[in-house]
Formats: sequence, structure tokens, C-alpha cells
Amino acid sequence: MSDYPMLISNKLHSFRNFLVQIYCLGQVPPVCDSSSFDNVNKKDCVLYVPKGRLAAYRNAHVWKDFPMIVESDFSGIVEIQNSVRISGKEDRIIIDGITEGYVWIYDINGVLVKTLPATGERMEIRLQERGIYLVKYAGRTVKVKI
Repeated sequence: MSDYPMLISNKLHSFRNFLVQIYCLGQVPPVCDSSSFDNVNKKDCVLYVPKGRLAAYRNAHVWKDFPMIVESDFSGIVEIQNSVRISGKEDRIIIDGITEGYVWIYDINGVLVKTLPATGERMEIRLQERGIYLVKYAGRTVKVKI
């Protein structure tokens, strides 16, 4: 992978509505047309960038519009979090022990309902409807019924 910017064009148009994660390996943020990610819900899309390059992406044209930018070493090695507890109670999902990255909650149809940064603290996420949800974190997915 090159350390130099590459051009990302608006040819992504047919996939933009489905993006929830982008892995950008460039040490220098790629040059993008300002309309490249027009149909991407940037507030729910996590942008992964190389360790030590967060500031470069936060200040780069187009990339700065993504509020969730996470540094990664892209090694493929994920720290296993043994103390994670996920349960459902009444109208909420309760999550304990997720310390890094983000938590994605999908309904049973696979529709993304919420995206939250992991806090390491107890998180109680209220949902409007009871049912079965999928909670995704750190490469794992857990089914929860509320």
C-alpha cells in the first residue's frame, strides 16, 4: 500500500448507502471528490486509519466529516475481552466491559439501529421496540432479546 494519496472518485455511488465501516490504510489521507461520500451516513460510519494518523485524517478534506475515526494497527490481532457481558432487560440492552472501538446494534432484519463508542463503563441502550437484536463489537456478534 502506498504512503501517497490516491484519488477516490464518486464511482462508489452504488455502495455508499450500505457503508458502516471504512478501512483506510494510507499514511496520507486519500484525495477525495467532495461528493464521494454524499450518500454515506457519516455519523454511523466508522473510519479506521493507521495508528498515529488520526490528526491527519481529522484535518483532511472530506475525511474530517466522519465523526468516528479510530486508529488501528491493521495487524488483524484483536484483543479478546473476556469480561464482556451483554443482556436484555425490559426496553433496553445492557452492555458491560467493552473497552475499545464501537458497538453496533442491528434489528433482526439487519438494519443498523445504533452505533456507540465503547466506554468500558456499563452502557444501557434504550430501544423503542421489543424484539431480537444483534450486538456487534470487536469482531463478535451476540443475539439479545428484549
